[in-house]
Amino acid sequence: MSNYWLYNELKDQPHLEVDSNYHELISVSYNGENYKIYSPSSAEYIITIDVVQKVEALGGNTISFPTSWCQASREAIIYGKKHGVSVMPHGALLGMLDARE
Repeated sequence: MSNYWLYNELKDQPHLEVDSNYHELISVSYNGENYKIYSPSSAEYIITIDVVQKVEALGGNTISFPTSWCQASREAIIYGKKHGVSVMPHGALLGMLDARE
């Protein structure tokens, strides 16, 4: 699955509660918030509204992507905000979930 790297990164953070089982949506609890995080596959190298709708249908509320090979369309970001799905690079997600903040 495409989010295995991200799952391991989050699992290694002792301040995060990460579901012990690996799934397509990574379940993370932090600071009283629950995140259901999706990371796109290589076929989804441009995150479009369709990808946001897919994540929404799966029950996700966050899309995190690697900037080395993936990008999000402006329309997808705006659509996601309107529908409760945050779209952000991995670096922004990891920064948001950083215990030092």
